[in-house]
Amino acid sequence: MTKINVTHILNVFFDEVSDQSGKMLENFRHNDRAFARALLANQTEVKAKDTLQAGVALKATPRSLEIHPFVFRQVCRNGIILGKSTQSHKLGQVGDSCQVSVSGKAAEVISSSEIEAWFRDAVQACCQTEAFNDATQKFHNSLHIPLPNQAGVGNALLVSLSYKNSAHAKKWHKKIMREYLNHDDPTLFRLINAVTAVARDLHDPHRKWKLECFAGELAVTLSFSPIFKAASQKALPKERYTVQI
Repeated sequence: MTKINVTHILNVFFDEVSDQSGKMLENFRHNDRAFARALLANQTEVKAKDTLQAGVALKATPRSLEIHPFVFRQVCRNGIILGKSTQSHKLGQVGDSCQVSVSGKAAEVISSSEIEAWFRDAVQACCQTEAFNDATQKFHNSLHIPLPNQAGVGNALLVSLSYKNSAHAKKWHKKIMREYLNHDDPTLFRLINAVTAVARDLHDPHRKWKLECFAGELAVTLSFSPIFKAASQKALPKERYTVQI
């Protein structure tokens, strides 16, 4: 099996972002993994003096690649990764071939020699204006989704963080709820920002990635979900809550 050259992938990522008039925001190496985020030129105000900026997020390992749209909130320097957007691309090696997917759906099998071309196309897809417009619409929607029941939201959040028995779930839950309750704004928008605020201060790039993806899942999956809206009324049964990190 030919392993993915993570250093080369990072260089290709930088080239593609530069071609889109973008710039690197951050770049972490953690063991054999790389995590990067880049910002693009597109910007819009989600509310007065609160600007969102388009971006792209990358996670690369010797056997897998993930490229997702990324949205950066300038006022607090928080970002969310939209891992369930229609522009999200993933690649995983299986033997000498690679299974790729778009928006969570298996697309095709490619050879190792085709990885770079596929990767360049995937980054370009995430840079499209449509990806940013879709993300900002979800932010606008989240501003108008109230979450008035503190206990219900807290329980629902803890269940989602614990879904995969994360050893850090309770610690994250406590910090997120503290951030959420620091402001008198009981909305989904505020909860998403509380998650990204905790992620911003993490030193471990893998855990930071997980929380930023979780924030993206809240925005994409739950903005229209009657299940999460029910969290404002009561705690959610574990078996019905599907957001994972």
